[in-house]
Amino acid sequence: MPLSGRPLLAYALEAFRSHPAVSEIVLVVADDDVERARHLIAGGPAHLTEKVIVGGEERSASVWQGLQQMEAGTDVVLIHDAARPFLSHRLIDACLAAIRQYGAAVVARPIADTVKRATLDGAVGMTVNRQGLWGAQTPQFAMAADLRSAHDDARKAGFEATDDTALLERIGIEVVAVPGSTENFKVTLPEDLLRAEALVRL
Repeated sequence: MPLSGRPLLAYALEAFRSHPAVSEIVLVVADDDVERARHLIAGGPAHLTEKVIVGGEERSASVWQGLQQMEAGTDVVLIHDAARPFLSHRLIDACLAAIRQYGAAVVARPIADTVKRATLDGAVGMTVNRQGLWGAQTPQFAMAADLRSAHDDARKAGFEATDDTALLERIGIEVVAVPGSTENFKVTLPEDLLRAEALVRL
């Protein structure tokens, strides 16, 4: 998807390419996007290893594929949604600091809205106490060995999750929430793209 004349993916890619702690980038994309992604990384920084691979049908399958393609000796993994273009070095640094203490970290923000639990047809059944509730963002950080173990265990159990830290929590790995940014939003709906265009123009 274009954002001010550049692929949306290019913005997050640039944030990782310019961070001194990043040594390898694995782009996990749909089969139809492989050639475009390869074109995007062509001529990238010489100090980085960059790869493009095809993902799976679900998020967890895509992350698993990415883990298989990492260079041997990788100790820390950062998982990020390409649809979050405004990743900052400050957030990356904060997560790297947290992972040294706790072993895993997720960028997240406390939920400010009142939360309702409803049925599929919209009937509200209850109001959920929002105290202690956080909305997860990305990046999500983990030690490579822990993340492999979490995904391997989930695959064997047939357990699916929309969030990688949920898999870590499942095998007893402590995860700390690192306060995120309002600008680190996910471009999902047309109004999100309009908001992103406005930020790029600032």
